[in-house]
Amino acid sequence: MPAHHWSLNDNILITLMYKLNIPCEKAQEITKISETSIKFKYLNCKFLESGGITGLPHCSKDHIYVWNMFC
Repeated sequence: MPAHHWSLNDNILITLMYKLNIPCEKAQEITKISETSIKFKYLNCKFLESGGITGLPHCSKDHIYVWNMFC
């Protein structure tokens, strides 16, 4: 399966789902984005939320922008 190309709207939607504690499986059902892509994006959210202590670094500029809008 090819890598997902994240739009600004995708970043907004998945960031909000992360903040609302919606499981990856449910987020996949709603968005039709692969569960693997969502898991990685959730790990990016965890990285941003923890201030870089845990999670997955290398967040996109769009994702950082969206994160800062909501936090």
